[in-house]
Amino acid sequence: MSQEVLSASNPPKRVSGEPVVRPRDASSLIVTQRERQKIFVLMGRRSPTARFMPGVFVFPGGAVSSGDGRVLPATELDPTYGTLMGVGQSQSRARALAMAAIRETWEETGLVVGVAGQLKGSRAPSWEAIRSLNRVPDLQHLGYVGRAITPSFSKIRFHARFFTVDAHHLSGEIQGDGELVEVGWWNVADLNDLPMRGVTRFMLDRAVGLVRGEVEERPTPIFRWRGSRRVAWR
Repeated sequence: MSQEVLSASNPPKRVSGEPVVRPRDASSLIVTQRERQKIFVLMGRRSPTARFMPGVFVFPGGAVSSGDGRVLPATELDPTYGTLMGVGQSQSRARALAMAAIRETWEETGLVVGVAGQLKGSRAPSWEAIRSLNRVPDLQHLGYVGRAITPSFSKIRFHARFFTVDAHHLSGEIQGDGELVEVGWWNVADLNDLPMRGVTRFMLDRAVGLVRGEVEERPTPIFRWRGSRRVAWR
């Protein structure tokens, strides 16, 4: 089933004659931390000069790289997530998306979702750095929030999957590679005035709802543009 939950009266349009850019697989990790009645989320602001989503607050994340599919995790992702993520029965592709979320989170925040052990697989620089920490990605604690597809009028497009995890499954200290600034734990009650895209707020609200037990894990949303912003549920 599907339902329209968001709308825009005058959405941007693609310039006539321009080719539609195919979206790249990407993923983000929504890390939450609960302290009594308060919920905090790990976020940072993108540089105002960034080519994609400049100057706004986002979750750590980015495009899948070739090395993400070669790393062997300590535990596997919930196998039922594949269909929800739009990859069918391809567990390897689903795993690569989850691994990308973990890698990007480590790159941008210095925090890693993993357990003690010897990492096997990719020799890409980021994975080599995680290997030096004696950490192996631990996918069993990742929950799935939903996915979003950048509109066709954009010259930079991603098909992003959003995962969530509790902060106590992470280790390390916040530092990051500089791609995000103002990285830290933000009280979700104080985020209304922060610059944030609609899709980010939507996924944040859903993740918080999952943490509080206020929404069901299924069906899951697909946030996309079709004339106006629409969210389909599957």
